[in-house]
Amino acid sequence: MHTICLFILFTFNIPVSTDANNMKLHIFRFKVIDTAKHICSFLPMTLHPVPDVIGSPKFVDGYLLYQLASTSQYLSDEFHKQVKASGTKVHVWRVLACLVDQPGLMLTSLSKLVLYEQSRLTKIIDQMADDGLVDKKPVARDRRKMAIYITTKGQRVVTPLLAIAKDHEKKVLKNLTDSEQSKLRSLLIKLRKQQERKGRDGAP
Repeated sequence: MHTICLFILFTFNIPVSTDANNMKLHIFRFKVIDTAKHICSFLPMTLHPVPDVIGSPKFVDGYLLYQLASTSQYLSDEFHKQVKASGTKVHVWRVLACLVDQPGLMLTSLSKLVLYEQSRLTKIIDQMADDGLVDKKPVARDRRKMAIYITTKGQRVVTPLLAIAKDHEKKVLKNLTDSEQSKLRSLLIKLRKQQERKGRDGAP
C-alpha cells in the first residue's frame, strides 16, 4: 500500500514539503495520500503475490540424478587438477586406470568404463598407442576386433596417479563412517547394474 501511495505522489510530481508557508500544497499532498489509501483498501492482498523463493524447496535439491552428477563434478575437480598438473590428460588417466588391472579389454567394454562414445575412444586409443602408453592387439577369435593393453610406460604414468586418487578419495569421504561408505558404494553399484541390465534387455 505504501508503495502505491508513493507511486501516486511521484506520478503527480507532488513535492514532499514541510514548509509552513506552503500549507495549501502540503494539505493537498495528504489528501492525495488519503485517497490512495482508500483505493488500496479495496485491492486484494493477493493481487501480486510475492513467491517465497528463499527457503522454498528447489527441484534440483530433491532430484537424485542432479545430485549424483553435481557431487561427482565437485569431488572430481580437485583430483583432475592434480592429474593435469602431473602432465597427464584426464581422458588418458581414465583409460589407464581401467586397463591397469583389466588388460585386454575391447573398445566396447572400455568405452562403458571410461564413459566415452566408442568413436571418441578410438581416437584416444590411437593417440595413446602412438605415445607408447597402450598396445592394440587383434583378438584371436575375431582379428577385426582389437584388445587394448597397458604398456610398461603406461604403468609408470598411472601408478603414482592411482595413489593420488586413493588419497583424494580418502579425504572426500573422511566425514562418512566405514559403514556409510560401504553402503554408498553398494547403492551406487546396485543402481548402475540395474541400468546395465535394462540396457541389455532393451527395457524402457
